[in-house]
Amino acid sequence: MSSPDIEIKIHEFSTGIHFQERANGWVSLGFTGQYMNATINPIPTVVERSIANQEFALTEGSSTEKLAIIGRVVGSGDDIWSVMAVVTRGQDEVGRSAAFYRYFLCKGINNLRFILTWWEQNQKPTFNPLNFKGSPHLFMGESGQPHRTKEDESLPFEQDQAIVLPAENQRDLYTLNALAIIKFNKSKKVLPVAWAFNVEALEKPERFQVIQPASPRAYDGLKRAIASAAQVVSAINVDEAALKSAIRSLMNSSTIKPEAVQEIVKGLENEEIESDYWESLFNAQGADKAIKQKIYSPQMVRLITLRAMVIPETLPEFLEWLNIQAGKKPDENQTVSLDFQKAIRALFPKEQIAEGIRYLLLNLLNKKISVDSLCWLLATNGSGSVWAYVQKEFITDVKYDLQLICNYFAGQSNKRGLVEGSFKCQKQVWAGLMNNWGGIQQGYYKGEEYEPFAELFEKFRQYDLAAYFYQVSDRVVKKDLFHEVANQQGRRRSSIVFGLPLQREVTLVDIVLDFITQEYIVPIQFVVPISIILFLLGFLVSDLKNNLTGKKEGIPSVHSSSRGSKETRVTPTKSKTTTSPSINDENKLNAVNNFDTTKRSIKQIVNEISKTTINGRKPEKNEIQFALLKVLYKTVTQRDLSIINLDLDADEIKNPTKERWVTLIDLYQKRENLSDTPGIINDDDSGTTNTYYKFKEDIINEIKNPS
Repeated sequence: MSSPDIEIKIHEFSTGIHFQERANGWVSLGFTGQYMNATINPIPTVVERSIANQEFALTEGSSTEKLAIIGRVVGSGDDIWSVMAVVTRGQDEVGRSAAFYRYFLCKGINNLRFILTWWEQNQKPTFNPLNFKGSPHLFMGESGQPHRTKEDESLPFEQDQAIVLPAENQRDLYTLNALAIIKFNKSKKVLPVAWAFNVEALEKPERFQVIQPASPRAYDGLKRAIASAAQVVSAINVDEAALKSAIRSLMNSSTIKPEAVQEIVKGLENEEIESDYWESLFNAQGADKAIKQKIYSPQMVRLITLRAMVIPETLPEFLEWLNIQAGKKPDENQTVSLDFQKAIRALFPKEQIAEGIRYLLLNLLNKKISVDSLCWLLATNGSGSVWAYVQKEFITDVKYDLQLICNYFAGQSNKRGLVEGSFKCQKQVWAGLMNNWGGIQQGYYKGEEYEPFAELFEKFRQYDLAAYFYQVSDRVVKKDLFHEVANQQGRRRSSIVFGLPLQREVTLVDIVLDFITQEYIVPIQFVVPISIILFLLGFLVSDLKNNLTGKKEGIPSVHSSSRGSKETRVTPTKSKTTTSPSINDENKLNAVNNFDTTKRSIKQIVNEISKTTINGRKPEKNEIQFALLKVLYKTVTQRDLSIINLDLDADEIKNPTKERWVTLIDLYQKRENLSDTPGIINDDDSGTTNTYYKFKEDIINEIKNPS
């Protein structure tokens, strides 16, 4: 009930047209783009924006001879208006029909019922350019009352979607308004009070509380339209028309209008707007078709570039669409994109741009984008890229995540330290690294999927990160890169990055030089070629020296020591060949003939250790084999692991391989002072078990505390 003492001031305005008066009324000569017959100036902005966003609009061509009426509350705070639109079908000068709107409005949140009462008491005025008095209407009295039925009481008011009433049971306008208010109060009050009466189709049906369709066909169409509309669209208060206008302005002109960018930024600041809604706005301008059909007009390039800035998760798709290729200058499309980025970057929030970077590493890992495209995006060489501003932040984020992983596996943080929200990049990026950390750290596991990361950071001259990911992906670091990182750390022959020991790539020449300087214990497979090289080098040097000095064999020669003092060295006429202590021929033949016993014992050791809990977990086979090899060699690289994998697992092992194993085992026995049969590992009860158990114990210790 309303109080008769309250006076309501009702304003009005209408669709602006050029018109011609005729004997039977009027005809339209075209729309003016302005409103006409207004009793209020200016028209409230919130009302204008609601109309611009099609919240009162019938779908084009859906108006009928009967009046359609739409009631809606717009605005917020102290700027709230109750607005009712009466939609009339009219004609132009050649007989074509169109929908014309006459709006009635008054300030306040719950005044639609007063507008309805005044409208009915004043012969229900409709759109008519000839019917205008120029002053607001005053209403004082009681409003009409709704007539709710039991059926109305059982409507699904709690649902988020609009209620579409059956066409056969028409409600009056007061009841329709009352039902919309009930639904507003019961459905989280997300949408303002809004109802539509006698409509065939609406442009925004999802933005209503209650709809009374004009026919059964309209009922079915409205239900389908609401079901297919994204719920995110219905749940926001946004100036969609302004956003669409801003997008069109930015895509259609090479000159950036600051006010258009400001409108986009304002939309980004609206927390209610989610990516699905933005996606719908860009698709309305053809973004989805441009991606699928590879349309590269300047307008589409600017549109897709803006889309990547506004919707961070589309950034990888943007890079793929632009088709950046290594070694090629930017093509025309890429140049258009860079020019657009350069023009807009000072006006766009940096934090929004940074948000897109977190999606890049996962896509690089999955090979959905290339290293070259990512370098193009983040290049800081003056290309104009808006994302170049956040290259440092990107690198900092990666280092933060790697340190987080390092701290966790070093026992400096608990499992809570590795939850999704702790990482700067997506946690999935580091899944392979964390799941195989033990194998990666000890050098027997290759995370080959991380090689693009190494290439990327090497291009950015982030040598510590490049070395880290080469170690992860290749198990060795290129020599120059290794020394670069080692020098940065003030080291010479070792380096650790984020808890990961780096292994320098070693060539045969490196091994020869290290062997000469006695800084490297040579793996057995290199002994023969190194010996040949040293023999040839010794022969050549000796021959050259003799030619230069003219001295004959057996004559003492004098050399300067490294300290400058003179040292006399006598070269004998005949030198006796000396060899390192080694297994004799008889024992070697025996060990080779019994190699099946050794092979069985080694495989049994591997199997037993694989079932043993070490450092809180059971080691993997490759990890055990690698530790086994380190026990034999003491100094070993990852490539030596192939001896185990390729030889011990083979059905038939050739004698040269057997002899190599026998020699290694014999050297191990001598080094550990084991008195078992030379070159054989046996697990039986005949007394030759020392090697078996000592070997197993040493392997376990190597896994516990890798050297």
